[in-house]
Amino acid sequence: MRIFRIVLGSIVGYILSAATSIAWFVMTRHLPTDPATVQYIAATALAGIVLSLVCGYIAAYIARTWIGAAGVTALLVLVSLWSIVEAHQAAHSASLWSPYISIFLMAPAAILGGRARVHRPSLSSK
Repeated sequence: MRIFRIVLGSIVGYILSAATSIAWFVMTRHLPTDPATVQYIAATALAGIVLSLVCGYIAAYIARTWIGAAGVTALLVLVSLWSIVEAHQAAHSASLWSPYISIFLMAPAAILGGRARVHRPSLSSK
């Protein structure tokens, strides 16, 4: 049952992460492969970090261990690497700033969110 919770937490956390990323780009009406200003990239990175912290926390909550957040991180990195390869093969002019944000900022934030869930002080210990 433990492995099921870890897998479920990883998948739910990643789906939430993907859904919030898609929502961000839809709301801002900007494609992740389009060139962007420094301000837009910074805002996207900040939103991605905050949302990844939450998704990692939720994944760890479901999995009952921070390993659920590690699953979210693995999925984020794999999908981001795949998107880099796809963008490079499809169009050499595609901007790759968003997968790099996912790999280098959002993935570690998901781990931190999971670790925060595990290291949260228990209310029953007071």
